Amino acid sequence: MKDWHYHLNNVQPATSISDDSYLKKLGIDINDLNANNVLKLASLFHIFANQASLSADTNGNLAVKTLNGSNDFGTRGDSYNLTSGDIYYIQQLAKNLQGNAFRNKTFNHVVLGKDVKVSIENNKVLINGTTMNNLKPDDVYQDTNEQTYIDFSDVFKQLVNASTSYASTPQSKGVISHYDDMNNRFIDVSGVATGTQTIYVNVPFNILSASQPIMIKGISHLKNGSTIVINVTNIPKGDQNISTQVQLDYDDGTNSLPNSEGHSEPNHVLWNLGTGGQTFSFSSGRFMGSVLAPNATINAGVNIDGNIVANIVNIAGGESHRWDIHPQPTQPTQPTQPTQPTQPTQPTQPTQPTQPTQPTQPTQLIKNNINKGTPVSLVNNKKKQSKNRDTLPQTGEKKESSTSVLGVLLLALGSLTSWLTFRKKQKN
Repeated sequence: MKDWHYHLNNVQPATSISDDSYLKKLGIDINDLNANNVLKLASLFHIFANQASLSADTNGNLAVKTLNGSNDFGTRGDSYNLTSGDIYYIQQLAKNLQGNAFRNKTFNHVVLGKDVKVSIENNKVLINGTTMNNLKPDDVYQDTNEQTYIDFSDVFKQLVNASTSYASTPQSKGVISHYDDMNNRFIDVSGVATGTQTIYVNVPFNILSASQPIMIKGISHLKNGSTIVINVTNIPKGDQNISTQVQLDYDDGTNSLPNSEGHSEPNHVLWNLGTGGQTFSFSSGRFMGSVLAPNATINAGVNIDGNIVANIVNIAGGESHRWDIHPQPTQPTQPTQPTQPTQPTQPTQPTQPTQPTQPTQPTQLIKNNINKGTPVSLVNNKKKQSKNRDTLPQTGEKKESSTSVLGVLLLALGSLTSWLTFRKKQKN
């Protein structure tokens, strides 16, 4: 019957937050947040509570099991948040919403519990009969009988375990705390080893109950991924007041970040108030950084900037500002650099062959000897021929041999001609 009701009123059925395709399109991975963020999936919301009441300006989004009363909540301003728009889950409504709620101008992604009366009429969204001026039909989803968007019991169980684990972790090496001078109280984390993913700091509760400011220094040294978990220790039993002014120094003393609707730096500070069930009333000062108190009640009478995670949250005075605590980045494994290939050895340049010695032209030698009438020794010629054979390449042997034979023939012819001439003269 419920599913037919959704169909008639054109309200989209919701999945679980882990399977929400809208969040996946935004690049939000719930499993990654649960693994790498100190507030797990609660880090997506300014207020995460079993019950909440908003009677003062609430500049942020919320996920609540029961919303007892509210104003025109929603995120304004430009801050380092996990999403530029607002994601909401309201499982039950004790009182009607105001028509100007969900005031984020970028986008609103709203999931309502199955018992909330929601309908689409004339392209308008009506919740418990009140027209929502800032919502479009495509912005709204609703639980079904079979599916709940967030299981608050399960998430709070995880948050209690996380708070207990943080509280049992010793303070990190390199942290410096100074509380003796009430006008110069500070925590300095700049001495912690670079690359430390979670920095743990122990602060006695009485430091927060005093009205003097406390400065957290050195955040710029580690702001690119580290989370500072401040474990508040020695909390007295019973209801407690928190009155201090928290100042966050992102530039080693030159820039104290103010609390406002917009934040120019990311939030990396979590105040862990433990798992006690008492009430913490923020009654004066200002408080910056996210707050984890999964079994407690938080009464915000002054500005709180960050996530507020508690069993019950009451925004009663001042303003509260969304400022999501950022997850620790997953460190990628650096790929092994490939071995540079060895440069090939340059080939040896071949030795230039020795240019053969040009043989002496025997023809000219023979001609000179003939003109002089001097006989030529064949032995000397053979020695020269032998010497040339040793020095000349094989390709020159045939030419040399042919030239030598021709020389001998010419000498013989010359001798014969001389003898015939000599005999003729004798006869005459």
